[in-house]
Amino acid sequence: MQAEKYLFHLSKWEKNGEDDSQRRKRSELPTGLKIKISNPKAMLIYGRDNEFDEQQKLDFEIIRRKYADMMDIINYDDLLRRIENILSRFSYPSSPLISNFLAEIVDGYEFFAVLIV
Repeated sequence: MQAEKYLFHLSKWEKNGEDDSQRRKRSELPTGLKIKISNPKAMLIYGRDNEFDEQQKLDFEIIRRKYADMMDIINYDDLLRRIENILSRFSYPSSPLISNFLAEIVDGYEFFAVLIV
């Protein structure tokens, strides 16, 4: 997977990568914030709950577990649930309005890019 390659290079880059990123992003970073690369992980967002048949759900779960140490593989509905959980921790009431709004954000998309976090 391409994400594995990126993660490998980020891990091997170490201090040189931190210094280079710090220099290139200096104007965009808050004062005093230092870039530190430690245990980088990717996120792959793909599909919706209702798009998978039973075999595909099983395959998705196997792949998710296989790459769990380096990559978080989720679907759009997992992402929506995570966002709702985060919002609920900030005392925002979970409501159909929030769910509908979040669903509109991802509705119609079948694939989302790999994110390195």
